Amino acid sequence: AGASAGAGAGGGGSGWPGAEAASQTPVPREQHAAWVYDGGMYIFGGKAHEAESDEVFLSDLWRLDFTTLEWTRQYPAGIAPAPRGEVSAATLRGRRAFLYGGFTEMSGGSRYVDRALQVVMRRSGHHRWHQLHNASASSSSSSSTGGVS
Repeated sequence: AGASAGAGAGGGGSGWPGAEAASQTPVPREQHAAWVYDGGMYIFGGKAHEAESDEVFLSDLWRLDFTTLEWTRQYPAGIAPAPRGEVSAATLRGRRAFLYGGFTEMSGGSRYVDRALQVVMRRSGHHRWHQLHNASASSSSSSSTGGVS
């Protein structure tokens, strides 16, 4: 399960000494992707719990600045990926982040998604989503235990 870093920051029991509350923070989540780039941590997607029985898959991208400990919502150009949890991330040469797979809710039930995505990271903050063309969609049902194929 992923940590919900930044949620509840400050003296309110975050467990992070010296962390101050930011004006905007991502909702608490689990099963998100995370990577480090240019002095900050990025998180994408994951699963949030709106109520004890309600789960919501997310498709938002956030950056935690390591110097200020402030969160900023990111809005890369291009077509944003579908909401998903259990997504994996890796970076290449400090310029690109690759996201792969995940679990999302579709009409007719939940299923795994195995479309590879790329975020081109730019120090200017003008990031861009790209879907890799050689990726294929999986139609595995939620009963699959083998993970992303």
